[in-house]
Amino acid sequence: MNPIRKGLVLGVIVLLITVIVIPSTGQDIKKSSFEPLNGRILYVGGDGPGNYSRLWKAVFDSEDGDTVFCYNGTYTGIHKYLEITKSISIVGEDKNSTFIRFTKIMFLAPEITLRGFTIHNSYSSYIITIDTSDNLLEDLRVKSNPYGIWLFSKAENNILRNLIIEDIGKTGLWIDGGKNNKISNSIIRNNGRDGVYVSNADK
Repeated sequence: MNPIRKGLVLGVIVLLITVIVIPSTGQDIKKSSFEPLNGRILYVGGDGPGNYSRLWKAVFDSEDGDTVFCYNGTYTGIHKYLEITKSISIVGEDKNSTFIRFTKIMFLAPEITLRGFTIHNSYSSYIITIDTSDNLLEDLRVKSNPYGIWLFSKAENNILRNLIIEDIGKTGLWIDGGKNNKISNSIIRNNGRDGVYVSNADK
């Protein structure tokens, strides 16, 4: 079903979204600092004793407030999905060398942080879907998929910053309703149809 298109500029203003498109020759985004929450830190990859080898297993074993820290490497979900059902942080060591692929990432809880990865080639149409509030996506490269990031109608007060969304076949970022979602300091380029597409948005 095709949603009713609204004027992109008007929709962005109504949603209080600030999109800053930085030229490709601009300065690269710096590596995010690692600031764990109050809970445990679950390590994935590396060679430390007790480290997880699977990202999805660490996410499954986590609890609200925990941080899942991934060392450089390539990770996948389980059965082509990574369902995040707890308020946790998932942090990659460096987005240029920490990859998530063949995986659709689903935000199913509020107050999730996803930071420091290149995420590409999902088995699903979308790489990331969000239908909850108060989440942070930061220092990510999202690329090489039919669609990039999709914010559903219940997505509110989410912050997307320091993102690179590129080489997406159709739409890089689809904001399908919700309110007070903000994107800033991001590069959105080389996408086949829309860089940012806004529909069904409330004030």
